[in-house]
Amino acid sequence: MPRISIDELNRIEKMVRDEFNNVFRDTPTTYQLFTSEIQDSENLTVFEWIGQIPSLMEWIGPRTIESLKSYDYTIRKRAWSIGIKVLYKKAFDRSGTKLSQMLKQRVNEVGTGFRSQYPANVVFDLLELGESELAFDGIPFFSDISGVRLFKNLFTGSGVDTAEHILTDIATLRPAMARYPNDQGRALNIIPDLILCPPEALGKFEEAVGIAMRSGSNNPAYGRYEVISDARLADAGDWYFSSTKQGMKPLLFVESQGPTVATRDNTFTDKSVDVGVDSEGNAGFGFPQLMAKVVNA
Repeated sequence: MPRISIDELNRIEKMVRDEFNNVFRDTPTTYQLFTSEIQDSENLTVFEWIGQIPSLMEWIGPRTIESLKSYDYTIRKRAWSIGIKVLYKKAFDRSGTKLSQMLKQRVNEVGTGFRSQYPANVVFDLLELGESELAFDGIPFFSDISGVRLFKNLFTGSGVDTAEHILTDIATLRPAMARYPNDQGRALNIIPDLILCPPEALGKFEEAVGIAMRSGSNNPAYGRYEVISDARLADAGDWYFSSTKQGMKPLLFVESQGPTVATRDNTFTDKSVDVGVDSEGNAGFGFPQLMAKVVNA
């Protein structure tokens, strides 16, 4: 059986890279709805870049921008990788067509699985730790304390067992979030548009915001919110209320340049091609004004 030529290996590597990039682009994800993705070549991403976005600087206030520049809040990237081995002893013909087809199928399968886990798992892991992990102001991202932070974004809810309980909490959170201040005390008029809930509560949330009339009256929550659920949310009663239409979203994912692909021919060992994909990135918190958490017993 012939050894794969350098030209053929380069062609296969390009095919794998293109296929993997297509999978990353086309595989549905939920984390992107509430997470800004940022590319940064530095290992440590400092938040000075926020001050370079005029709309954000005007919105959040100059003093906060200055504190971001001086506060040591960084996201340290972590390396992530996946590798597959494709045996081609029975699949290789002189043109390499069968091998290419086999690789394309395997990359599609593995890439879809990898995309469903990365970076979504990283983002959801951080979201679940939001009551203990610190935001840029040195306070847990979700907090009900006052002092340095002049607002709370951690609430005790009425429950998710009925649509009425959910609507009661929405009626509490919506005006509270609208009054979240910038560093000059001016209300930011934040308008939440996304609800993130556990799968067990999805039906009740869809009932709460998806029916125009309730008890003979107009439902003020009807049609205002997109509702998504994800099984990575550990608590069946907790949910999140988020504003995603500002210049940035409440969570961030910073990566170096996206996934990179490399291939290696193993003709003289086990007649296979190794395909490796790696990426560097990590999740972090943006502005806590953009998301509230509701905790139910």
